[in-house]
Amino acid sequence: MTRFFCRGACSFSKAMLASLPLACPMLITFQSPDHLKQALRPHSIEEVEKRISSCALSLAFEYRADDLESQSPPLRNPGVTGLLKHSVFESNQLTIYYPEFPRVPHHLAIALNRPCIEGMTSVSEEENQAIFGCIKKIAEIYKEIHITGFVIAQYDHPQQGHLNRYVVEIIPHLPGFNKVKNLADKVDCNRHVLFRHANISPVICAAAREGIETSTLFWKDAFKRETLPLTTEDITITFPHVRYDSHEQDAKQILEQHLTEILKDKGAEVDSTFISRNLSMPMEITGDLKVIEVLECPFCDPAVLQKQHVFEYNGIKVIYNIRKGAKVGCNFLIFPKRHIEKVYGLSQEEIDTIGIVRKALVEVLRESHPDHAVITYIQDDPANGQTVFHSHEQVVSIDPDTIPFSWTLLSFYLERITDEEVAQVTKEFGEKMEQKIDRVTIPFIKNKLQN
Repeated sequence: MTRFFCRGACSFSKAMLASLPLACPMLITFQSPDHLKQALRPHSIEEVEKRISSCALSLAFEYRADDLESQSPPLRNPGVTGLLKHSVFESNQLTIYYPEFPRVPHHLAIALNRPCIEGMTSVSEEENQAIFGCIKKIAEIYKEIHITGFVIAQYDHPQQGHLNRYVVEIIPHLPGFNKVKNLADKVDCNRHVLFRHANISPVICAAAREGIETSTLFWKDAFKRETLPLTTEDITITFPHVRYDSHEQDAKQILEQHLTEILKDKGAEVDSTFISRNLSMPMEITGDLKVIEVLECPFCDPAVLQKQHVFEYNGIKVIYNIRKGAKVGCNFLIFPKRHIEKVYGLSQEEIDTIGIVRKALVEVLRESHPDHAVITYIQDDPANGQTVFHSHEQVVSIDPDTIPFSWTLLSFYLERITDEEVAQVTKEFGEKMEQKIDRVTIPFIKNKLQN
């Protein structure tokens, strides 16, 4: 038997989830070094050791050549079903649905009506405009029920619950958290967006499963009537800005359980002291809030833009994300050069140009990482996880097989990319974007001329 220990004390996103290390390490047993290596893929044992030694987890990995005892499997997500269940609005180009099992109250799904759409690059200019027109209407309705922000998630490949259609999911913050980011909700929302297929034990929001019929009728009525446009005050964040985080320990508990269950799911034997448990979503704001003051907008800082610059087209910028990802050249940001805090404030020209730039970047990512899937998402409010208050779209290329472990591991500690990686990726992808943009814009220009 071989044993080595990994201990430490850290936080989710550097200092967000601090807690005391466990008194005794939890034993996780593998059949061999090769078994461990495969379970940790694509990360090296050394990298995992480094991250675990920097966080509040105390784990002891060991090898045992004999057959491991069979253990009951981790909790299982039955799958995301019924997303396209209750139609609440329909136009020529799209239909909006209220799910049978929403992730949170007032979770919506926008599905394009045209069949056989082959990912983001096949979405037409008119469809892109229709999507964002509906998002503006949804934002106005959300204001009536005191929801100030939401996540907008788009996928290059249909996900569970999408029924092979092109779907954009709109996921608001929890009721009552319009000024506070609930970290437990954020952790679980990220798992839903990035790897719902492997979210072994989702945190169920019981309130979301109640009043489905009432919520469906509310949205049907809301789309029929006039709504008031959001005001400048609704879409503006002034600096310095103070944001609040809550439920650090709940979020840490979710991450710890999921990391352990992933390893268990890969054939490891986990110490009997570990118990898979159904975790409930905290629904009330506690008094223990973390206060974070944001003094300025990094995306308006010339030094940041120069260092991370990849590409710019008609006032829309692409930069490389400074947060280290599982693989090099997989995490990018798209945003208007003009400072605007929320997606609602984008002009029609900016929405159209973002659609063009998104197509070009997705094509480049497909070619650079052919075994990956591409997901884009916008966190349109501090309550939904927005930390840079300049409307931006995150474009991530993920390995579907390894993203659950990678994301969970990387969530314990925010590590920045190296200067060498920045220089390599910005140069390589900048050149690829220059080559790709002309091919993407030709159909757009032809369409403009025809109209």
